[in-house]
Amino acid sequence: MERKKLKVLLISPEFSLKETKGLARYSLELYDRIKDSAEVRTVFRKKFHRGILGFLYSLFYSNFLVLLEGRKYDVIHAISPELSFTASLFYREKTITTFHDLFPILYWKELKLKMGFLVYMLSYFIWKIASRSKIIVANSSLTKEQIKKVFKRESYVILEGIDMNKFKKTRDKNKELTLCFVGNYSYRKRVDVAIKLYHKLKKEVNCKLIVVGGKLKSVYYTNFDLSSVKDENIIILDKISDAELLDVYSQSHFLIFPSITEGFGLPILEALSCDTLSITFKSSEIPKEVKEISIECKDLEDAKNKILNLWKDKKDYMKILKKFKTKLKKFSWGKEIGRAHV
Repeated sequence: MERKKLKVLLISPEFSLKETKGLARYSLELYDRIKDSAEVRTVFRKKFHRGILGFLYSLFYSNFLVLLEGRKYDVIHAISPELSFTASLFYREKTITTFHDLFPILYWKELKLKMGFLVYMLSYFIWKIASRSKIIVANSSLTKEQIKKVFKRESYVILEGIDMNKFKKTRDKNKELTLCFVGNYSYRKRVDVAIKLYHKLKKEVNCKLIVVGGKLKSVYYTNFDLSSVKDENIIILDKISDAELLDVYSQSHFLIFPSITEGFGLPILEALSCDTLSITFKSSEIPKEVKEISIECKDLEDAKNKILNLWKDKKDYMKILKKFKTKLKKFSWGKEIGRAHV
């Protein structure tokens, strides 16, 4: 007798990789790994802007649909907590909610959010309800600690991963020192720090900086304006395809990753899989399991010196690269994300 397939309702804010790399990749990887063993229906926020309109859509439309359809499914999995509002209220016993970070609650002041207190209040109210889910999944040890601190709930850590068959070096490194920055232009990501570091290095050696990401479409996030950047060796690409992203990582020697805080830090893994080392900062709050495969620096001067030393000493660069790459094995979509519905 054939075993009945599990019926799963998968709720995601985005399935477009061009629009949202992180959450979209997580959603697609999860979908790919459960579609053969389960009957999956997806609900997502396609073709809606972020900010107020996107937020209201995800909150009311998606949650209303879950209210009407939820009873038909064995498992309801919300990829982010704002999409778990209705499921956690009415179908708690079969709801899984994934938390990727708690930025709007813990760091609304530090991140200079517009309407910061309102964002904090709304997020806390909605995410508090989402935390009632039967199962909470955290994407890192840091997020797990924050969930316990704020909501007094335990959670399962299922690390985000990287598909080694997709993310691998596609070309040789540039002959001149090449830095890259991958992330949106919101204040949290600190693209300005990457540009300042480039200018410091430029005084010592010929180099260039490739900036990838674009502005974050939001009414409450503050974005840096790069329209005044005129340096011909700062290449601004904004939003690009995965193939183009692989090309950027592959030709670069260092990923500059100066975020104030991260729930995970996937670009560090992506860069490393393309034989590119990442520069992080001691002041950045990044999960320890990810930060340990980066070169941590005290400040810009320290970052400049470490990059120059490794640029001159290629053997040391390769030694560190080899050491870090051995740790990539634990960040596998196949190994980790498939556990979500066990």
